[in-house]
Amino acid sequence: MFKREKLTMGQQLTTMMLVILSITTIVVGTVNYTMSKDQLLNTTKNRLARETDMIKEISANLDFVYVSDYDYFYRFRARRHLPQVRQH
Repeated sequence: MFKREKLTMGQQLTTMMLVILSITTIVVGTVNYTMSKDQLLNTTKNRLARETDMIKEISANLDFVYVSDYDYFYRFRARRHLPQVRQH
């Protein structure tokens, strides 16, 4: 069916170099992608933990400010800020 022509030494060398270059590029790209993904997930988890701790401290401080009147705190202050928290 098809005639198989023999490649010259230069063509074989070029083909092998392209194959090696392609394989190394794919391997390095895959490794960098997985490392970046893991680092991004860890950074996001740490940031979320810090922000929740900060919000917890802020709410505790607000609770100290309105220590004598819990109804006022929960009715007016907490509900007013709730839509802003949900947007972020």
